[in-house]
Amino acid sequence: MDANILIQAVEKAIAGGAVAAPAQDFLGPDASFVRTQTDVGIEAANFDAYVADLKQDPGMAAFDGTFANVPHGGGVSVGLPNIARVLLARAIVTQDVAGTVKAFIEAIRANETEAIAVMGIAGVTTDVPIQLGPDVRLIPMADVPQSMQRGIALGQGPFNAMGPRFAIPYALVTRFKFGPVFYRPKSPQPPEDMAARVPTDAAQMLLAEAFDLLAVMGVHPHYHMFWVQSDNWFLSAGMSGGWQFSQSGEHWGRDASISRGDAEALAASYFALDPQKRNRVLRIPLDRLGRAGREGDFADRAIDLGIALESLLLGDNDPGELSFRLSIRGAWLIGNDEAERLEIQKSLKKLYELRSRAVHSGTIERSSKTGTTIARATEISKLLIRKAIELKCMIDWQRLIVGGPPGAPS
Repeated sequence: MDANILIQAVEKAIAGGAVAAPAQDFLGPDASFVRTQTDVGIEAANFDAYVADLKQDPGMAAFDGTFANVPHGGGVSVGLPNIARVLLARAIVTQDVAGTVKAFIEAIRANETEAIAVMGIAGVTTDVPIQLGPDVRLIPMADVPQSMQRGIALGQGPFNAMGPRFAIPYALVTRFKFGPVFYRPKSPQPPEDMAARVPTDAAQMLLAEAFDLLAVMGVHPHYHMFWVQSDNWFLSAGMSGGWQFSQSGEHWGRDASISRGDAEALAASYFALDPQKRNRVLRIPLDRLGRAGREGDFADRAIDLGIALESLLLGDNDPGELSFRLSIRGAWLIGNDEAERLEIQKSLKKLYELRSRAVHSGTIERSSKTGTTIARATEISKLLIRKAIELKCMIDWQRLIVGGPPGAPS
């Protein structure tokens, strides 16, 4: 791109009366803020002349046939007028035409942007941000940088009808590089042109792991919304309209608090594990433990806990009797003495009986006795997962059940 052509076009538009778009409070604080950063107030004839001036540069003219990757897949047509508005708006806001044009050209050339993946959740509360592993943080939604999507998550302005029926209070966030942002349609389309979804999917899966890990801490939040937002206004095309809503419904439970120290220590140990190993050993137990905590029906909870325990304790495909193996392994893995192991074994057998009844009959008795059995099995499941993380998912079951150390020999 020819920087001089772009500078002259922008300066001419500003001299012709272009100004930053005014705030519009009815849109809500976030949507109004985004508008002031990326849109302009300018007469139609002056804007048409500005776009025509930009078209003198072939690179700018090419935006009329350019698409931008949407984080969740697919693309949207960009169009030179849209890019022209952002470029002009940024020059006005920064009051630095030459610097803005230089930054714009560099951004387009790189075609990659630092981005934040955001998972909006409810059902958890914390007084301070929590570092869940090296790449994920739990923060108040208000601490997420302003964006159209954050405005929706917070229920602002007329956009609150598009989102949940209440403000989403917290967010799990991680940073990653999103790119390529722009591409030209081809037939067939080269895979590398659409590769932006790959790091997006990886970021979403990372947040999902942190979300599931919260269940081990006794917190069972509800996921409501996911989106990606760019750090660079020039490269935000395709992202402003990209978000997903959960199909799980509203959160009606009581918010649970977590200990920062415990959460950060557990997350550090978990994410230090080899990704393939933790996916193979812990993905299903964590997912099902989390589901069990969010379920209201005892049968559903028993089934989910049963699956979590089977996956964690019976993953070696030993053909022995399931209930006995599951209960004895769980007892020896976390029990410290004969009495404790006996209690754990009985508790796990009771849960497995409930799980079998729920699977075969579709219902189980809703009583205080059933609730106590499920509650105790939930606590045992948390302890078992913590132990598996502590042992780096390497457990020698044969040595364990004859009284040997639980870790696999090195």
